[in-house]
Amino acid sequence: MKDLQFEFTLDYDGEVEDLDIWDGDTTEVECEGIIDKMKEKKVIGFGERTEGVVKIRNGQVEYNERVCMELGEDWDSDNWTEEDSTFPYSDL
Repeated sequence: MKDLQFEFTLDYDGEVEDLDIWDGDTTEVECEGIIDKMKEKKVIGFGERTEGVVKIRNGQVEYNERVCMELGEDWDSDNWTEEDSTFPYSDL
């Protein structure tokens, strides 16, 4: 697997709402494939909204996520959880 980095936002159904690729050699299809693998392995948390950053370097995946578990009355009152993980790409 080549080195790459991207961030994404998923809606409450787990569908990609936004995808921002940080290098020019990576396609949306590649990133969405990685997101699908991470969903299948239950690496990605789900809630009202999920925001994640994926970095793949030297066969290691660094994943940072924020999951909105509950919408508040105002934008600032949403209930978010955060988690960081690192694992071998081969685990996907």
